[in-house]
Amino acid sequence: MIKIVYSADTSGYDLAGTGNIELSNDLRTPILISLLTNKRVDDQGGWWGSEYSSVGGEWGSRVWQVMRTARDATFANRLRDACKEALQWLIDREIASGVDISVTTSDQGLVLVAISVTGARNPRYNGVWELSLEL
Repeated sequence: MIKIVYSADTSGYDLAGTGNIELSNDLRTPILISLLTNKRVDDQGGWWGSEYSSVGGEWGSRVWQVMRTARDATFANRLRDACKEALQWLIDREIASGVDISVTTSDQGLVLVAISVTGARNPRYNGVWELSLEL
């Protein structure tokens, strides 16, 4: 099976496995794609394929832009806002009633994003779903 996994060796996310794409009823893969795909922003970069999306709207997030900025007092809030914007589709499409995001930074430059998806309106995603990312 092919799935998105975190690699401690490269400190990044990549596809792993062989054969078919792993199918499951959780939200891990769509959330990772939403957060780790670069949203197109003016002429600054991002995924060009958004221009040809048949489902409408932009794919991805502005996380890549925030990660390039200074780690000042507003960094965690800007990163949380970029993540929340990227995951708004979960609420808009009534997959969840809420998405809670917390961002923690360390003096060593590590960033931890904790995501909790609550109140799934679709029985397929019942319960609380959580994910933590190291960026």
